[in-house]
Amino acid sequence: MVQIMYSLADWRRPQTLKPEDIVPLGEECENFHTTPSEQIYYYNYPYKVSLKNHIDVSQNSFDIRRDIVMRKLMLEEFQENELTGKIRSYVSVNNQRVYLRNHKDLCTFISFFHTEIEGITGPISKEHSDLLLGSDYYCAVRAPYYGKFDVKIFVSTLPKDWKTRVSFGSAFNAAERRSIIQDANNYLRENIPEEKQYWNNDLYTTNQELQYILPFFKLRCPEARLIVTKCLLK
Repeated sequence: MVQIMYSLADWRRPQTLKPEDIVPLGEECENFHTTPSEQIYYYNYPYKVSLKNHIDVSQNSFDIRRDIVMRKLMLEEFQENELTGKIRSYVSVNNQRVYLRNHKDLCTFISFFHTEIEGITGPISKEHSDLLLGSDYYCAVRAPYYGKFDVKIFVSTLPKDWKTRVSFGSAFNAAERRSIIQDANNYLRENIPEEKQYWNNDLYTTNQELQYILPFFKLRCPEARLIVTKCLLK
């Protein structure tokens, strides 16, 4: 079941986004509250913009629904006339959000709606952008695990399609998978200092230790797969 869960995550990875589309938030956002993103939203949108809510909840239900529909239509029209890619919008009585596909569209949206923006979420560094596009790396906006470990590692095996890593199963049978994972776990236990590792199903350690042993791990356990979640501070 765990293997299928991660295979589904691979399957839903963005297929059309390019590295140049995912530019870290910069000066264009300096007047707004910004937060790092944990994912590519809906598998296609690197940026999320939260908007101020102007829907009058004291109106009758028909007028509220009308205002929501008009707000959505306005955003769709803006997309058609001004943006290079599609957007995804969420408009309700309590929240209004817009998801954008590339940095150019984010800058255009900011220039038109700067007085309406409450906050912007997206990649905050080149490393963060690379993590969002990586097939085996995920982000978690939180403090380090257990107060000191900034990465969590799930040990698995390579999927059937080793090049695209899009698969609903393993390239190995159950006995082979158990053996590969056990060998990988043993290597990690033996080569990461004891005080820099903690096991609770997954391995918790530091990114510094991971990067140090990763080249050697790939040589020693070429059929193993490390799925890494890295902490990003708010």
